[in-house]
Amino acid sequence: MTTQELTIKDITALIPELFAVMATSYQQMFRVTPDDEIKTQMLKEFKESLRFETGKVYIKLIAGYSVCGFIVISQTDKQFKFGDLLKAKSWQAPERNFRRGNIFQLSKGGVNWHGIG
Repeated sequence: MTTQELTIKDITALIPELFAVMATSYQQMFRVTPDDEIKTQMLKEFKESLRFETGKVYIKLIAGYSVCGFIVISQTDKQFKFGDLLKAKSWQAPERNFRRGNIFQLSKGGVNWHGIG
């Protein structure tokens, strides 16, 4: 499938997988075990706080009250490809210095519990 054939629906279908990677990273970082009720509750709250908002050029990834990254959804961006993961610069804009990965190649890194970095 070429980039021209990919759609925003293809990206939004992969966001749960991206959030699962973030949750696994959270679980490993804080050493969450089933017998630790407090950390288990914190992990549950973290997972529930993950959401996204679709804009014209990017999908904004949000964890709690923080933006944790952006996904490029523009087919005409001169610097980045469709699906590229960008670190958050602010609530409204990504850091456009370089990509941190691509949603279609999550196994290659760029994502951890605090977002795209």
